[in-house]
Amino acid sequence: MNLINYICVYYNIHNMNDYKFYMMRYGELGAGWKDLETGFPGLRYKECTGLNSYGEPTNMYAEDFAETSKAEVYVSSTPAYKQTTIKLTLIFLEDDTKDDKSYRDFMAFITGSKIAYRDTARKRKVLMYLSGATEPKSDTLYGQKYKEVTFTFKNVYGHSFGYDEQFPNE
Repeated sequence: MNLINYICVYYNIHNMNDYKFYMMRYGELGAGWKDLETGFPGLRYKECTGLNSYGEPTNMYAEDFAETSKAEVYVSSTPAYKQTTIKLTLIFLEDDTKDDKSYRDFMAFITGSKIAYRDTARKRKVLMYLSGATEPKSDTLYGQKYKEVTFTFKNVYGHSFGYDEQFPNE
């Protein structure tokens, strides 16, 4: 077992040959889906939480009256949800020079734009934006230096879409 596979097993990281993880700078002219592993050398997926979450419904209005115990309720036929939080944890393998170019390039890629994310593991897609600070944790495992980073995003629509679905018009 090579070192990268060992790190993946140690951290319960999926075999990257089985699944693909993509991002795109949404709304930019000529933007296309970028495979995170091949687009950022040394990047490895660890986990993504919140991808299947639904935010609190916002397409309803309820009003209570003192004269009755029945509430007057309006529910729109178009579902709408509050934004949810998505946390994406990635591993960035480093060489002996402490070169963190992939991490810096990834940070530049996800800032200053909405990001569309999709993966073949869950076959879901979201539109999100970076909403939290990052705090890389560096470590060494069997001589391999790496950086583990959790990125916090807000899900624009408050829920995910099917892998090949289109986002609603903005």
